[in-house]
Amino acid sequence: MFLKIVSVIVMSALLTGAGRMGPESDEIEQYSPSVDEEYKMQINWIYNLQEGLDAAAEKEKPLMVYFGADWCVWCRRMENETYADPKVIELSEYFVSVKIDTDDNPEVAREYGVRGLPIVIFMDSDGEIIERVSGYRDGAAFASVMMSFVDR
Repeated sequence: MFLKIVSVIVMSALLTGAGRMGPESDEIEQYSPSVDEEYKMQINWIYNLQEGLDAAAEKEKPLMVYFGADWCVWCRRMENETYADPKVIELSEYFVSVKIDTDDNPEVAREYGVRGLPIVIFMDSDGEIIERVSGYRDGAAFASVMMSFVDR
């Protein structure tokens, strides 16, 4: 899939003359984020629920607890697309974000009644459940859900 996209981009550039040399092309600088910027463009996940609860209490922030698994196709899509969305990443700063792998932590999944994946449970800073969001959401839809908690 990646190679197909790259091929289309290269062909488009060649057909439009974007690859020609000349004074215009020397003046154009391409932006490439540094490693530090790339790191900042990700959600800062905590992988232990108790650590997340402690951080939420300390920072007085709500929790966004994502339950997923490696074998779950919709979970992978959510991780690769939804959680890579710039608006979702920006809004994640208002939360303590916790990622739970249900295969590694089945007891935590049972404790919170997780029956299907993916699921995100929003909690207040005291660990009380506010809302459950079941199933895949694209970036715009998930950002909208997140905004409803930021505006509270």
